[in-house]
Amino acid sequence: MGEAKRRLQRFQKEHPLCCFCGGSQATETIEHAPPKVFFVNKLRPSGLEFPACARCNHGSSQHDQVAALISLTMGNAFREVPEAERYWSKLLKGVKNNTPEAIQWFTAASSRFHIRKNGLLVPMIKSSFDKRLFSEYVYPWTAKQGFALWYEHSGGILTSQNRVWVQWLTNYSIIKSGIPDELIRIAPNQSSLRQGKLNTEGVFEYLFNVDPDQGLGIFVISVYDCAAAIVMIYPSSEEPKLQNIDDGGACFSSDAERGIFLIE
Repeated sequence: MGEAKRRLQRFQKEHPLCCFCGGSQATETIEHAPPKVFFVNKLRPSGLEFPACARCNHGSSQHDQVAALISLTMGNAFREVPEAERYWSKLLKGVKNNTPEAIQWFTAASSRFHIRKNGLLVPMIKSSFDKRLFSEYVYPWTAKQGFALWYEHSGGILTSQNRVWVQWLTNYSIIKSGIPDELIRIAPNQSSLRQGKLNTEGVFEYLFNVDPDQGLGIFVISVYDCAAAIVMIYPSSEEPKLQNIDDGGACFSSDAERGIFLIE
């Protein structure tokens, strides 16, 4: 028996049930959330590893790839990311091969604007994504991060009795309006991935607050220092609202039959 199989068996003993489909299936794999593909050259520290059945693990690979491409695209527009251009090209090729419709939705239109940086006006380009790019790929990806982070910080598994609402603040909206103070106030705890000198600050870090007894949680995930993914978790009998957040986003739940699914 190889070390990888022994590690999986130890992991299954500690985490016997998949945390993405309501604990309805036995753990078959170890899921990384966020996935390795999200990081340039797949250089990802260890940690944030979660129990998953095969369906819940492998069924979201296309979401992972598209979310990584969009996040890195926004990050490149905002700051220089080492080795990003070559890796971005690889991601683009993969998305073209696996989900060609996503490329068609990638840039609907673009316009120019300026931001003030160090006293100088810096030209920027604003690109408008087709909303289907988010509804079909980015929002499901974000919801899965919410299921994983809830398990990480509460120790519990979300079920069909829970709701996971997600929304994104793009780099353009953050430049224009900033991150609402309410998010920072209600999510005061901060975390990221670290392994020696390797860490994910500026690429993937998050603010959070969870109350397992009430079934409430919030995560504000920063991606490539340029956008924020908001995840709110609450019981199906409630629907909390955030002030100063535009309407929109999407709401998800999970069950044995479908895994994580969009609530229409």
